[in-house]
Amino acid sequence: MLALWSVPTMLAGVLMIGFLASDQYWRWFPTAGLNRREALDMPFMPHWGSGTDVLLLFVAIAVAVALFLFAALKLSTRPRTASMALLGAVLGVIMANALPGEAGVITYLVLAALLAAGCAAIGYTDYAAFRVSMMGLIGLCVGIGVGFGMMSGEFERGFLLDRLWHLVLPVVCLSYGGFAFLAKLTRSAVLENLLSDYARTARAKGVPEPQVLWRHVFRNSLLPLITVAAGLLPSLLGGSIIVEALFSIDGMGKLAIEAVQTRDRELVLSITLIGTLLSLAGYLLADICYAIADPRVSYE
Repeated sequence: MLALWSVPTMLAGVLMIGFLASDQYWRWFPTAGLNRREALDMPFMPHWGSGTDVLLLFVAIAVAVALFLFAALKLSTRPRTASMALLGAVLGVIMANALPGEAGVITYLVLAALLAAGCAAIGYTDYAAFRVSMMGLIGLCVGIGVGFGMMSGEFERGFLLDRLWHLVLPVVCLSYGGFAFLAKLTRSAVLENLLSDYARTARAKGVPEPQVLWRHVFRNSLLPLITVAAGLLPSLLGGSIIVEALFSIDGMGKLAIEAVQTRDRELVLSITLIGTLLSLAGYLLADICYAIADPRVSYE
């Protein structure tokens, strides 16, 4: 989390474009804009060539998710970890094979080892909620990939999927730093409350440790997290200037800069009003979340 928090947004955006959106490596995402020109003429929702393709896609997703959830819940640690490591190695080989040109043996080995280690760590963890959610998500992605590979007809992704496809990299650039900061803040608050008097009293009364953690410690640890999260809505407006410039998106941040440069006072005041309204909405949501997280808080 500290490393994730320390990576500048402009560096992360350039690396994502260079590795995940360029012709030299994996062109999985677009480099700029919010949609392709052809998407304006597409239907809004995805469109399949036949109903059989839709059925195959949903069957593949259901089977893959069910298998991964079964492995996450029923298999013991060793076979679960081994199967996830094998899956990661296979995915690494597929990624290396998808590179343009001929990839070297070292590339195959490095990608296979990295993905195998990451997937094995997910399968090895004892935290059931994290393990089940992550393996279910991996199963969903595997099912989608297998389903699209089994399709025989044409697939048109439509305007909605095209817009979501363009938003993946900008959203990741905007969210990873805040996620790392909030995760570190939550960890510090949980560690502090684990040693508090009420947690020791709950343990002395025989309350199971998961209930002590989630019903008592975690709820009290949410209070500083809610306080910081209240300022995320207006910060997203001002912090998106770099991301908009990297991905060539005409957003609110770029609009604010252009309004200041052209001395458009009305537009500057309008953007300021929107930021103020977002701040008030964030404080209102924070007050509501205080009452939900802490039963001692009442607004009667």
